[in-house]
This record gives sequence, C-alpha cells and structure tokens, in this order.
Amino acid sequence: PVFLTAHNLPDIVTLLKEIAFRKPGGDIYLLGQNIGVVALLLMFILMVFTLWIKIPYHFWKKMHEWFGLVIFLVVLHVIIVNKDVTAYPLLAVWVYSFLAIALVSYIYIRFLYGTWGPRFIYTVANITSHGELLEITLDPEIGEMDFKPSQFIYLVVNKNGISPEPHPYSIACGYNLERHIKLGIKKLGDHSRTLDKLNSGDEVILYGPYGRFSDKFLTAERDCVFIGAGIGITPFLGMWHVALHSEERHHSRDVPEKLQSLHPELIRTWRSPLVYFFYVCSTEGDATFDGDIRNEVIKSHFHGFTAFEKRGHHYECYLSKKNGRITAAYIKEQIKGGLENKYIFMCGPSPMIKSLKRQFKKLGVKEQQFIVEDFNLF
Repeated sequence: PVFLTAHNLPDIVTLLKEIAFRKPGGDIYLLGQNIGVVALLLMFILMVFTLWIKIPYHFWKKMHEWFGLVIFLVVLHVIIVNKDVTAYPLLAVWVYSFLAIALVSYIYIRFLYGTWGPRFIYTVANITSHGELLEITLDPEIGEMDFKPSQFIYLVVNKNGISPEPHPYSIACGYNLERHIKLGIKKLGDHSRTLDKLNSGDEVILYGPYGRFSDKFLTAERDCVFIGAGIGITPFLGMWHVALHSEERHHSRDVPEKLQSLHPELIRTWRSPLVYFFYVCSTEGDATFDGDIRNEVIKSHFHGFTAFEKRGHHYECYLSKKNGRITAAYIKEQIKGGLENKYIFMCGPSPMIKSLKRQFKKLGVKEQQFIVEDFNLF
C-alpha cells in the first residue's frame, strides 16, 4: 500500500488519502480498498500487541490467532482489486502463491495441528522444585519423540489449575535410547508458575521437537564455545551431557542403524569437539544449574575436573556482580588457541548477546561462526 502511493511524496496529505477509507459509491474497487485498509489497521494493532505491549501469554496467544482474519481480509482485498495484481502475470503468481501458503498454513496450525501435528503422549516420571526452577522428567507413553540436544517442544497439560494452551520449553537432556525427556523450566510466567501442580503419573502432550541449535555441535567439525545466561542456559544442558559422556556411549551393534545415522553421538566412536562453557549469572544465588553442570563432570568418565581439563574442556560460572560484565576479550583469554575456527553458541538476554557479538567481531570472529538462540520475540 505504501509503495502504490509513494509517487505522491513529498505530498503527505495526498499520500495518506490514497491509503485511507473511501466512500465506495457503488465502485467495487473502492470497496476492495476499504477492506484492504481494515486489514492494514488490524495487522498494525495486532503487531503492536505482539511485539511491544507485554500481556499475559494466554491473552497474547488468543490475540495472535486473529491474524487469520487479517489473511482472509487480504485475500478478499486482492480478489476484489485484482486489476493491480493481474496486470502483471508474474506478480499474480507471486501474490496468489503466498496467499495460498498463508491460508493453508493458518488452517493447519489453527484447526488441524492438534490432531495431525507431531504429537506424543508422555507421563511425568519425576518433578522436583529448586526455588524458582522446575525439573520435570517425562517418560514416553504413546509414541517416542526423536529429539536432539538443545531442541524445544510445545507442552500441553490438561489438568485443573494449569492453562491448556501449548507453551514452548527447551529439552534439558541429551538423546537416550529410552527417550526420557527432561525439561528445565524457570517459573517466570502464568503457565510455568502453575506447573508444580503436576504429579508423577500425570499425562502431558508434547508437540515437536523443533530447533537446530545443536546441529553444528553434533557435526564435531570445530571446537565450540557455549555462552548461556539466565534461562538461556537450558539449551546447553543436553549438549553438555553429550560432550561429557560421548566416549562412554553405546557400541554400534547396540543401536539400530537408523538411529546411528540420526544420532552419531550415541556411538562410542563419535568424539565430541572441545567445549568451553561459560554460564553467566549475576550472583551465586542465580546460578541455579551450576551444581547440575558440575555434577555432570563428576558423573562422567572424567570423574572430576582434573581429567576433564586435561582433555581440553573448560567450564566456568561467571558472576557479573563480582567480576563485571563478561567480555569477548575475557572469553578469548580462557580459550586455548584463541577463537579462530571455533563455533560460538550464545543464548540469553538479547542485550548481552548483541554486545558480545559486536565485541567478538572486533576480535576477528566471522559471522558464520555464530550460532544464536533467541527466546525473545523482539
């Protein structure tokens, strides 16, 4: 709409008139324009609530579903005023193709996904609470999810006191032949604060898995730097487990051939890249997962930090209140051989990630070395 009237610039008044409501007066084209204006305004309102106004998740999700009406109005608008589109055959193919994909996608995710999506029934095997953190272990009941470390799922709980809409949570464990899934959840929102009402034996529905955060790590092409902060630590927990236990895994004869191709990290011959792990917290009280991370080192075949560091791995819980904000220069000092030829994985608050990324680039790190998981919409 803006480009169709941009030729009126710098006459702002005329520009706005051309994308404003018109009195149809029996003209079908002007009716189509008014429908387009409604679609544009509705989209703008929904975008404001989606990105800039913080509202409870279940309200946000319901509001987000109204984008389907935007798509419907856009389709109606294009059909009615189709002389703009059909004047150029390639443009018509482009526009109608995108509209068809949008409509099919909306119908699938809104009406069919609950039944036809990647759906698995799991039961709660164990749930423990550590202050503001919940650790939930799930066992497969119907269907077994094939997941990679760091991926996330959508959790649906049908139990009184817990809202039933799907919520995304990171998988905080590596793949195992039993398909156990562990979720590390911080009680931040309306939904996560009610999950401690779950009990052992309760059924839950999982959709997924989604995400490709660990793909570069699993290729074992380059050594890796992990930088996690806040709840952004959870995608790293499964990758950390894989790195520490890779050399004590299964013999190839014990793992089905299909799984061997999907999960090379299950086989003893797969050798983990070196991992330099930085868990960034404000204070010791905020370092909820520090004990779990250290215990993994002790429980692994390294049996402690001496053999672990001799292998070349590195772990550090960095306390910013004590040491100041973590910097790329500091991280570089802790890594043998510097940052060249290493993948840098980051997940945490957006300002920290943006700042570190700028600093790393000044140190010569290339864009293709960064793998970033951002939990924020904006």
